[in-house]
Amino acid sequence: MYSWHKGGIKGCSFTAYMTRQDNSAANARYMQQPFMDFAKALVVHHNIFRRKSSVDGMLRALRLLEVALLEHTGSVDVTKLSSAMCDTVAANLKLNFCEGDTAYLAGSILERIVKLMADKKILVTPFKWKSPIRYKSRISLKEQRENHDKKLPSRESILALGELFNNDLSSPLDIVTVSACAFLLSQPSRIGELADVEHDCVLFKEDDAGNQRMFLRWYAEKGFGAVTKPVVKGMQPAVERALRLLAPITDEARSYAGWLEDHPDEFPPHKDVPLKGGDDPLSYEEACAALKIKIAKSNSARSKFRNDFLAPLAKRALLSPQAQAVIDEIEEGRDHSLGQSAYVNGKRKLVRFDDRAILTLRKLNILLREKYLPKTFPYTTPPQDGKKRIKYRDALFTVRTGMLPDETSSAVAIPHGFGVEIAANPLRIGAQLGGSQTRQSIFQRHGYGDVRVNTHAFRHELNTEMHRAGLSQLLIDAFSGRTTRGSVYNHV
Repeated sequence: MYSWHKGGIKGCSFTAYMTRQDNSAANARYMQQPFMDFAKALVVHHNIFRRKSSVDGMLRALRLLEVALLEHTGSVDVTKLSSAMCDTVAANLKLNFCEGDTAYLAGSILERIVKLMADKKILVTPFKWKSPIRYKSRISLKEQRENHDKKLPSRESILALGELFNNDLSSPLDIVTVSACAFLLSQPSRIGELADVEHDCVLFKEDDAGNQRMFLRWYAEKGFGAVTKPVVKGMQPAVERALRLLAPITDEARSYAGWLEDHPDEFPPHKDVPLKGGDDPLSYEEACAALKIKIAKSNSARSKFRNDFLAPLAKRALLSPQAQAVIDEIEEGRDHSLGQSAYVNGKRKLVRFDDRAILTLRKLNILLREKYLPKTFPYTTPPQDGKKRIKYRDALFTVRTGMLPDETSSAVAIPHGFGVEIAANPLRIGAQLGGSQTRQSIFQRHGYGDVRVNTHAFRHELNTEMHRAGLSQLLIDAFSGRTTRGSVYNHV
């Protein structure tokens, strides 16, 4: 497998080192063997034995290590690693990652890799190596303030989001985007934490003055665990409105997720499912109807079932034993000939095939769940030590797949809606707030021009005391509806 991302290790792709211009799916190059196996072993050690969740720094060091091996030895044999090659990696890190502490962290990881290899006795010539990349010295207070200011959300982005939040939005995608922003602006949080927010997340406690204060049940990343977070004073109405906006979009999806969990052996019901028992034989036409596969006049149900559903699923590298068994049974029972033509009045009407495999709703149910449900289902996230996981039936941002099409995307592909997902995932919300080459941001769609913001800027804003009296008050005014259309441009 070239990627372990879908297997539960976020962002883990074994691509080779590439320049930014070449970094696209079409031009992707992967690590060579046996270096890729070495990289996979290190990721397992890093992720499981050392219990580190992020593999970005590890993969960054490994990609440049492969380049250094090829440059010095002409091969990717890691047992030939030397201090000179490590020096080459360090030089490339300092050259290509000059901002922040990215180079320092990757260099430290490479230092640990060398020590691990020496301890495991897999080096032809053992050596010791220490990274020459030093932690950047502290910058002046003025530079710290300037760098911090760059991370804060702009006034125009806060005003635009507040105006959109209080408009009568009709697009589910827009509603999810502004509601996610309202939650992230109600207490310092990370976008990935929204997957663990329950539908019933609000509670009230008395503060030191004896007043009722709104809190949210939250699972914080970075090892902080389950907490109750106080909502920023003044943002309580925004949280309540966000919950009202999300209910029509997510209620049905949570019920559907509950049905899937409670009926694991039954095919999901919808109006086109054939009225047959779970083990009754199905024709290809009935199978396509159950799977919501449309059949054009020029296509046969048999070819559509195989080409549009079965073949793409069979190519997946990570299949459950149950799904693999059903696929093997269908493939072994398939008539691999060109079929026998049937003629009526001298004209060819159809082609008959002698397929021995029997399709049933029970078998299709296994394949459907394999294709459309997340690997973590019924939970929203992979397992972690000591973490209480949330189920899709209880998650605030649960939606049916295909519920949030982006009308401005150049290639809108809407799944059949058999699965569930978290609507406020980092990739979707990031694209909506920042835009891309293929789709417009929420700001562009609603006439705010090139306004952009990233979700981590919200966290910086709420954690910054010196801005609370300024931008944070603007935030409360914007999301409470006390600003009007055009305020964005008045503040620019």
